[in-house]
Amino acid sequence: GAAVTSLARGALSHCTKLRVVSLPSVTAVGEYAFSSCERLDTVGLGTLTSVGEYAFFGTAISALPALSADASLGRYCFSHTDITSVSIADGAVLPEGIFSECEKLATVVIGDNVTIGKFAFNYGKALGLKVVEYTENSKKFFRYEYRSPLTSLTIGKNAVIGENAFTGHACLESISLGEGADIGYMAFYNNTALKYIDLSA
Repeated sequence: GAAVTSLARGALSHCTKLRVVSLPSVTAVGEYAFSSCERLDTVGLGTLTSVGEYAFFGTAISALPALSADASLGRYCFSHTDITSVSIADGAVLPEGIFSECEKLATVVIGDNVTIGKFAFNYGKALGLKVVEYTENSKKFFRYEYRSPLTSLTIGKNAVIGENAFTGHACLESISLGEGADIGYMAFYNNTALKYIDLSA
């Protein structure tokens, strides 16, 4: 029969025992297609031209599937996954929450002229959560600190960085940021370990 080239909305969502998928002719993955397939760690697909919102949300994939240079990516499509490394090509547009809550994400390199949507790399999950007490104007306050493995971040020139894009990475110590950046509201909020920002890139 004809090869399967696309997966419809929710096609395999909540298949909680699914571990391996081999569909090498698929180039389009619909919204929620693999959402909440919590054991899914191996995905063999074609080069994807379209990934719907929440398509891989909550899966155990550790690497991005192959994407075309102009792939259409939906909101939160790789959120809550086990992806460990992300390299973003020049000119890419990252939608809202695309890599949010990826608790194993340790390496992020972003090219030039990239638009980074709000909450794109937001981290608020209680991995190593601790409560920190501090004093301000003679009053005691408490805040939460979240731990993620991301310690450094490289962003190229002319980036547009959305609100809360990198919130909550309490181990993030250094940022290399190219010239011409447009930094949104609370873009790097609550990165309590941040020590260095290099604007000479």
